[in-house]
Amino acid sequence: MFLKLPLRYARASAKPVVTSLVAGGIGFACFSTTAFAESPAPAQLFPGGLALKSLPVDSVEAVNHNTKKLRFKLPNETDVSGLPLTGEAGFLELLVKGYPKGKASSYMHSLKPGDSLFFVAALKGYPWKANSYQHIVLIGGGAGITPLYQLTQGILKNPNDNTIIKLIYGIHSEEDILLRKELEQLASAHPDRFKAVFTLSKPVGGSSYHEGRIDKNLLQQEAAPSTTGVDAKVFICGPPSLEEALVGDKKRAGILEEIGYRKDQIYRF
Repeated sequence: MFLKLPLRYARASAKPVVTSLVAGGIGFACFSTTAFAESPAPAQLFPGGLALKSLPVDSVEAVNHNTKKLRFKLPNETDVSGLPLTGEAGFLELLVKGYPKGKASSYMHSLKPGDSLFFVAALKGYPWKANSYQHIVLIGGGAGITPLYQLTQGILKNPNDNTIIKLIYGIHSEEDILLRKELEQLASAHPDRFKAVFTLSKPVGGSSYHEGRIDKNLLQQEAAPSTTGVDAKVFICGPPSLEEALVGDKKRAGILEEIGYRKDQIYRF
């Protein structure tokens, strides 16, 4: 789930307005600690369809050199976002990657506790059902890791879900890795069910991670259907150039189809 702005301002208000949620560099990830809360079900802030919500900033945390985590307070402490595989009550968290000429990301990086952001949008997530697939492959680039992380942590926190997950995550350098600590903790806690492969296109100095972009050779090695099963599901989220290379277009097949995946096996956030 990504916010693709421009950010616009309502004529009658000085509050910024978030108008859509698609790929574009401002990433959403909910860090749930209570994904399986018991009934009664809490109120959902973004249950689907259009939502008009003004949320105050509760805290701001620098994640790396160009990304911040913004934590917004929901209207009531028992409210939840309403997104699949998330359940932390009372808060909504956004990962925001800043761009030098990005008006939206620059503004959001300027927010501080006590400021408010007005949402005119619907937050949507993949309607995951436990054990729908024996294996899934997640392929992400840059800030595209956020919905993939959301899906990963939601699956692994469910003791009744046995899905095996392989993540391929492409970034420029080690300092650009988002959610590294969280992903490494998940891999350590679930070594038989989750493996993360980081690949660096612009490594600095010696690195223990794979070097290069996400390409056909890497995917054949780490995520070919022969290793994940013929019915595996592939989830992708990243820059347009990466997604186009992976899925292709009407005139040419993408890398995933070239290595054996069908189009109906691929889901783009």
